[in-house]
Amino acid sequence: MPFLDKDGTKIYYVSERALNPDSRETIVFIHTNISDHTIYDSIVSRLRVNYHTVLYDLRGYGKSDRGDAAFSFDTYVDDLRFLIDSLDLGPVYLVSMGFSSLLALKYTQIHEDMVKKNVLISMVFFPEESVSSVRRHRRQLLLGGRSTPLVDYITKMSTVLKPEQEGYRKLRRLIWNVDFSLYEEIMDFTISTDPTPFMRAIRTPSFVLSGEKEALFPTNLLAFNAIYLKQFQYAAIPNASSFIMLDQPDLTASMIEEFFRSAPEEIHKQDEFVHFMHENIRRYSRDIYLEGKNQQNVNTIHVDLLHAFRVNVNGKTITKGWNQRYAKQILVYLLFHQTATRDNMCEKLWPEVPLMTAKRNLRVYLSHLKRVLHSFPTKEPVLVIDREHIFLNGRVTSDALSFVKGTESAMAEANDHRKYEKITHLLSQLSSRDYLTEVYDDWFLDMRKQQEYRLVQLVTWLGEWLWKQDRGTDAINRLSQVVALFEDNEPIFDTLIWLCQKRGDHKQAAYWEQEKEKAYGFW
Repeated sequence: MPFLDKDGTKIYYVSERALNPDSRETIVFIHTNISDHTIYDSIVSRLRVNYHTVLYDLRGYGKSDRGDAAFSFDTYVDDLRFLIDSLDLGPVYLVSMGFSSLLALKYTQIHEDMVKKNVLISMVFFPEESVSSVRRHRRQLLLGGRSTPLVDYITKMSTVLKPEQEGYRKLRRLIWNVDFSLYEEIMDFTISTDPTPFMRAIRTPSFVLSGEKEALFPTNLLAFNAIYLKQFQYAAIPNASSFIMLDQPDLTASMIEEFFRSAPEEIHKQDEFVHFMHENIRRYSRDIYLEGKNQQNVNTIHVDLLHAFRVNVNGKTITKGWNQRYAKQILVYLLFHQTATRDNMCEKLWPEVPLMTAKRNLRVYLSHLKRVLHSFPTKEPVLVIDREHIFLNGRVTSDALSFVKGTESAMAEANDHRKYEKITHLLSQLSSRDYLTEVYDDWFLDMRKQQEYRLVQLVTWLGEWLWKQDRGTDAINRLSQVVALFEDNEPIFDTLIWLCQKRGDHKQAAYWEQEKEKAYGFW
C-alpha cells in the first residue's frame, strides 16, 4: 500500500495517472471529516481522463494513522504540504469538502504559488450569532456516541439518494467507520470558524459548490460572500444535498472540469460595459452586506499583545483582573486557539500539574475570566464554556495575530517585490526586542521563538535581495537598523559582513565582525 511517513505517522494516498497521455495537470482531492478518500470515487473516474489524480486519507481517517498529537488545524494543513512536496506534484488543482475546504484555503494562503485553482464543496459558514446554537445541536446529537440512529440521521440529511441505492449505503458505511471523537473535535472547529478571512486572503480562482437541497449547512451566507469576492464563483448543484459527488456525479465532475479549463472572467471581459456592470454590482453587494453585518449585535474583542497587553470588548477597555487567576494567560491561549478543550488547555498551561487537579483549578480560573470579560454589559456572552470546550464568542482581532499572520504571508510570498513590501511593513512595527513578551508559558515562548526565526530569515533575504537590486547601501542600512531587534541574530551579522565585503568596505566588515564577537563570543 502507498504510504508517506511524516514523523512516524503514516499517511495513506492513492495516485493515478491520467488516461490522456498528454496530460500534465494534477488534482488533489481532500475529503471531509465524516468520510475517507473513497468518497470521491464516482467523480475521480470521470476526471481522470484528462487529469492525474491524488487522493489521501486525512490523519485519523481511513488507512492513515491518527498520530499521538492532539487535533491541530495547522497539522492537517502541513500534512497537505507534506503530501504535495513529497510526491513532487508542483502547482495543483485542489478539490475539498467541508472541513477540508478550510484546510485548502489556509494552504492556498500560505503556498499560493502551489495552487492553480480551488473547488470548495459544501463549505460550512454560519453567522457568528448562530454558532453557539448550532454547536449545541451537533453535540446533543453526539451525546450517545456512535449509534445507528445517529448515523442514519447524518446519512439521510447529507444526500438525496434512497437507502436502497449503492451511493447511500456507501456513505452510511463511511460515516459508521469514522472515529466519532475526532469527528466531534473537527466538527466543532469547522462550525466555529468563519471562512471569510481565508477567502479574502487569497487571490487564487476558487469555485464554491453546494447542493441545492443542502440541509445541514445552509448556503445563503456562503453564497453571498462567494458572489461579492472577486476571485470566487458560486453554483448550486440541482437535486443534490451535501455530498454532491454522490447525488450528481456527472454534473459535479463536468462543472469542476469546466472551471479548471476556463479563463477567469473570460465572458465578462469580452464586453467592456458588461464587465463594468458586473464589477459595480459586485461592489454594491459587498457594501450592502458589510453594512448590515456591522449593525448586528456581535461582540467585538480586540487584544493588543505585540508590545503591551490591552483588552477592548465592544468598544470598552477592560483594565482590571488580568493579573489574577491566570486570566491573561487563558485569554491569550484562546486568542491563538479558536476553540480549546479543557484537557488541551491544562496540558499547555500547567503541564506539571496533575490533569484532574488542573481541571478543577481551571473551573475557578474560567469563572474569574468570565467575570473580567463581562465587566460591562453585553448582549451575547463573550466567553462561552460548555462541558468540554471553551471559546471566545465574537469577532476577535489582535495586533499579535495580525503580526504572526503577516510573517506567515511574507514567508509564503512568491513575488519578490510584494515580499519586500511585506517584510518592510513587519519591521516597521518593531522598535525593540520587547515584542510578544507579555506571556511566559512554554507554548507561547515556543511560538515567539519560531516567529523570531522566521523574521531573521526574512531579514537576511531582504539584505540579499536589495544587494541583487544594486541597492547595497540600502541593504546595509536596513540590516544595521534591525540587527539589535533579535536575540538569535547571528545570520543577520553574517549577512552584514558579507554585504560589506562584497562592497569592498573591509573596515565596516571588521566592525560587524567585532559586534558579532561581542554578541556571541566567537568569530
